[in-house]
Order: sequence, then C-alpha cells, then structure tokens
Amino acid sequence: MSSERRFHLICDEEGCRLDVYLSRKLSITRTKAKDLIKEGYVHISGTLPKSSTKLKRLLHIEGEIPEEEPMTLEPQDIPLEILYEDEFFLAVNKPQGMVVHPSFGHHKDTLVNAVLAYLEKGGSGRQGTEDRRQKTEYRIQNTEDRIQETEYRRQKTEYRRQKIEDRRQNTEDRIQNTEDRIQKTEYRRQKTEDRRQRTEGRENRRENNLNPRIFRFSSDF
Repeated sequence: MSSERRFHLICDEEGCRLDVYLSRKLSITRTKAKDLIKEGYVHISGTLPKSSTKLKRLLHIEGEIPEEEPMTLEPQDIPLEILYEDEFFLAVNKPQGMVVHPSFGHHKDTLVNAVLAYLEKGGSGRQGTEDRRQKTEYRIQNTEDRIQETEYRRQKTEYRRQKIEDRRQNTEDRIQNTEDRIQKTEYRRQKTEDRRQRTEGRENRRENNLNPRIFRFSSDF
C-alpha cells in the first residue's frame, strides 16, 4: 500500500490563498496545508508555490499527503526555565518559537518532549513520573480531539455559508433573468408601437391622396 495520498485539483476559485484553498478541498487544517506547501509536497505547474500564492481559475494543483507515522512522545533533554512547581502544578517560560506539542512537521524538540524529560529526571517534589506522563499524553489527546471537533464545526459552518451563498447567487440569477425578460418585453412593445405609428402614418397619407381636391375659380374669367 502506498504511504502517500496523491491529489490533483483544478482550481475553481479566483484570488483565494493556496493554503486556504487546500484546507477546504482536502479537509485538513490550514496549518497542515502550510506545512505541506513548506515541505515541498505541493506543486503548481511544476513549480513550488508559497502558502500565500493567490490562485487563478483552471490552475492545476498537484501534490501528495504523506502518511504520518504513529506519534510517539520521546523525552528530550531540553533546558527549561521553571517559574513555579509543586506536586500538582508546573509553570515554565516557553522559549519563543518552540512548538508546544508534536504535530505534522514537528515530531520532536517540542515543549512536551522537554517536560517529559524533566519529569523523568524527577522534578522537585514529584512522584509517579509514569502516571504524570500518561496524564500529559491524555491531556494532549483531549486537546487534539477538541481541535478536530472545532475543525469539524468550522467545516460545517463553511458548508452552510456556501449553501447560503449559492442560494443568494441563484436568487440574483433569477432576478437578472426576470429583468432581462422585462427588457425584452419592453423592447417588443416599443417595436410594436413603432410599427403602429408607421401604419397610421401610411394610412393618413393614403387618405390625403384620396380626398377630392377643391379648386377655386376666379370670377374674372
């Protein structure tokens, strides 16, 4: 079985960002779409685009979504600045730019990896490192589930918005068709009125030609 899912899209929108378009068409998050583009998995006409690339209609977008390996949380000895710690609570100063937890394109060097390593070393006043590790993984899983649920709701909202937009467009089309028919009817009425006026003009001229002419004779003859 192939470890990659390939796709070939023909753009049907104008002016949309590439990452936004892919997130809708492939049912993935915008962040994952950006990662696919950044990692070089997306091509447009044989070139590597940017996430901010504005699309045009009929562009061919090709790419692949690599199958993600099962996520494993490995402790990594990354220095942490501990702000506060007790038996139930740990506050750290997350370095700028550090990813919070592993995700697509970020499988290591995350805050979670650093915290797991810190726990395994037995942070001050702590017991049951394995239990806390399982709790940390459980919280991460719950967070990912909430993210997926939020993404599902966003997609449903986008679907409803698109349906409303389609109905609005259909209504505008019907209004335009009605206006076109009104204009055509007015055009035919105007042509009929013009023909009627021309007919009356011809009849008036014909009547003038048939009326007897009255000549006045001078009595001076």
